[in-house]
Amino acid sequence: AQECAALAARYSVPAVRALRYAATAAPWGPGGWRVKGVVTAALTQVCVVTLEPVDTDFAEPFERFFAPKARLDEAAGLLDPEGEETVEALGEAIDLGEIAAEAAALAIDPYPRKPEAAFDGVLTGPPGVAPLTDEAARPFAGLATLKGKARDR
Repeated sequence: AQECAALAARYSVPAVRALRYAATAAPWGPGGWRVKGVVTAALTQVCVVTLEPVDTDFAEPFERFFAPKARLDEAAGLLDPEGEETVEALGEAIDLGEIAAEAAALAIDPYPRKPEAAFDGVLTGPPGVAPLTDEAARPFAGLATLKGKARDR
C-alpha cells in the first residue's frame, strides 16, 4: 500500500491500485545485459472532461539494454540504428522495479476520459454576463466584410 501511494504521487494520479511486473535479465552484447518484461497496472486517474475519477488498466511491454561504460559505443552498434532502443551505462546493479515503474509511467494515458464523457466546448465570461460566442471571440472577423466592401468600390 505504501509503494502504491508513492507511485501515485510520482505519477500525479489519485491512486495506483496495483502495479506488477514480470521481467528477465539475460547476458547481452559485450559484457552487458538485456532486460525484457511486461508491467501491468491498475490506476485511478481524473477524467479530462468531467474531472471525475476514471479507472484505467494497462499492460505494457518493455525492453532495456545495459553495457559497461567503456563499451557503450560497441554495444550501441548491436542495436537497430533506426530503432528506438538505446544502451544505458551499467552500474553496480540493475533495479528491475525502477525499470518497471518507468515503463508504467510512459504507458499512462495523459488524457484519460470516461467512456460516456462528451466535450461540448467551453463558454467563457464573468459571472452574470452572457458567455462569449465563437463569433464574438473573433475580434477581427468584421475585417473580412470591410475588405470585401473596399474591393467593390
